[in-house]
Amino acid sequence: YLVAKAFDAFQVLQKALERDSCSSINASNVTAKNRENLLNCMKKVNLDGFTGEIKFDENGRRKGIHLEIMNLQGNSLKKVGKWNAAQRAVFYDSVLPNIRQPDRGSLDGSFHKVVVAEDTPFVMIKHGEDGSISYEGFCIDLLKQLAKMLHFTYEIYLSPDGQYGGITENNTWDGMMGELVNKRADIALAGLTVTEVRAKAFDFSVPFMHYTDDILLKRRSSNEDTTFNAQFMHPFHDDVWVATLVTLMVISVSTFALNYFSPYGYKDKNGKGTSEDFSFINSVWFTWSCMLQQGAETQPRSLSGRILAGCYWFCILIWVSTYTANLAAFFTVKNTQQGINNLEDVLRSSYKVGIRDNTAIEHFFKASEYDQHRKIWHRIETGNNKFKSTPQAIQWVRETKESLFIYDGPILRNVANQPPCDLVSVPGLSTAKGYALAFQAGSPNVSEFSLALLRLNEQGFLGKLKRKWWDGTNNCPLEQTTKLTRINLNSMLEVYIVLGAGMLVAFFTMIGEILWSRRHKRKIETKSETNRKLKSLDVLPNQDRPPIPGKPRADAFF
Repeated sequence: YLVAKAFDAFQVLQKALERDSCSSINASNVTAKNRENLLNCMKKVNLDGFTGEIKFDENGRRKGIHLEIMNLQGNSLKKVGKWNAAQRAVFYDSVLPNIRQPDRGSLDGSFHKVVVAEDTPFVMIKHGEDGSISYEGFCIDLLKQLAKMLHFTYEIYLSPDGQYGGITENNTWDGMMGELVNKRADIALAGLTVTEVRAKAFDFSVPFMHYTDDILLKRRSSNEDTTFNAQFMHPFHDDVWVATLVTLMVISVSTFALNYFSPYGYKDKNGKGTSEDFSFINSVWFTWSCMLQQGAETQPRSLSGRILAGCYWFCILIWVSTYTANLAAFFTVKNTQQGINNLEDVLRSSYKVGIRDNTAIEHFFKASEYDQHRKIWHRIETGNNKFKSTPQAIQWVRETKESLFIYDGPILRNVANQPPCDLVSVPGLSTAKGYALAFQAGSPNVSEFSLALLRLNEQGFLGKLKRKWWDGTNNCPLEQTTKLTRINLNSMLEVYIVLGAGMLVAFFTMIGEILWSRRHKRKIETKSETNRKLKSLDVLPNQDRPPIPGKPRADAFF
């Protein structure tokens, strides 16, 4: 079949290159446009090959594939089925006619005893007012749905010791697994992890949930951190603070220079330099007052100084707004980073490490040859921090200073989302694991349960259950998980570009002011000199000539 596919592929390529739009493609110098043209030509190919009719859709996928399923029986091939995109695999005959298929068992109307172990939110016990006991949780809802699909009945009972089960010193199984071995239960249902040791002794369905192990520790309170770390400087990166100080000095000098050299600035009594109103000290005061949004008593008088001040005020607006917004975020958003954020942090700390006894996580650390895991296991054994139940371990974390509990991620995340909301779950081990149903070895019903679980997953039922028992039971305030980043110089670059452009415009304006002032002075001086000469010659213009006395009127004396 592979040879036939290869031959058909060469035929498709040949037919594509024979088309006019692709015949000129040079194999020694293929461009992106050539590749696109060749692909379009191949999509248009339609021929009968060894693997049947060959034609492609607009996405380049082959259409109308029809395959015959052949089975080698004796010395000849026999057609036992067909495959196409619409019907998938359809079999006419048994693929393995000479091999007896194992009896999958019939669950219709059957009865099963199900052993469970309490672990929130997978299995939880409810006590009624009349003393009755009922069960609820993720696994209970899953069992109800499976019973509805496969038409069986069941009876639930709690594991005698409340444990999942493991191999004891006497080489026997205890907990739920012991119930299966002793045939007191048909199914073990809980947040039960599939491990190598368990898989050798029991049959498991396909996993109904995959997970990784997390770390549970006490949430760090903001009041616990008494170290002075200048949090008011956190919104900006160090380079922004340096640039800000440099900006203040440059603006102070520039403002003073513009006022000093501009002929329209504050001048002394002689009309030169600068007056005390806008001395260098007052220029610095003006710059700092604007930065702190307080305003200054004296502001630039010249046009060039006002242009620089306007650009500077615009930059201050952006600077202060950015700083205020980021500072508020730093103070109001809860920082999710604890002292411990991963397994490496655990090794670098002096935290006590606890695990649950006789569980997959204990077997993992005990059997692991990885140096990091061996160090964790040594710390566990040294402190003898193995707990019989999850609530016991959680209480230990709450009451013991610098302690943490490593366990199944789904369970710990649920615990962290329950009042009093004083615990936090952080990533621990990256090794993926799976929860599954456990059966007695050789159980004929495993495949039916596995198929049912796969069907429930495809229908979205498992995802719906997960949202119900995790997202729907979150009783703690939603925590901000947005990562707070300090503003760096690149983020403020446009602001400094505007300020720099404003400085250039201001200095060019100052030069224009100087030139205009000199021209105006020359014009006045020229006019004064002309008037003086005309006066000396008694040829003053009419507006400058004294009035000529007129002839007195007749009634002037009355």
